[in-house]
Amino acid sequence: MMNQNNNTNTAKMTYVAALTYALENCQMPEEVRDKLTALRTQQEKRNNADKKPTKVQVANAGVKELIVSVLRESEKALTVSELMGAHADLSPMVVSTQKVSALLTQLVKAGEVQREEIKRKAYFSMK
Repeated sequence: MMNQNNNTNTAKMTYVAALTYALENCQMPEEVRDKLTALRTQQEKRNNADKKPTKVQVANAGVKELIVSVLRESEKALTVSELMGAHADLSPMVVSTQKVSALLTQLVKAGEVQREEIKRKAYFSMK
């Protein structure tokens, strides 16, 4: 069996990979082979299906656009608190601080927003 936990190969073992390995390396009756082949085909089809974004993902995309527009309009880098105070739709009554912070982290990872730390406080601005 393949060991996926060693240091040289950290790829996650998927159902498709496990089924492929079993089909290629194990002796089995033809009936079992047919079932496993059908199961592998089903998993491949499921993995390649077009997935629509969830309601939360759609809502988060709107909040992200709002965050980006507020940062574009700002002349200076903003903290999360300052950002939330800059627009009524980002106020703590509408969106939680944790959500804004998480969405900012996603925007930073996507390369859309720049984060810098000054005196242990995070400031966000457009690149």
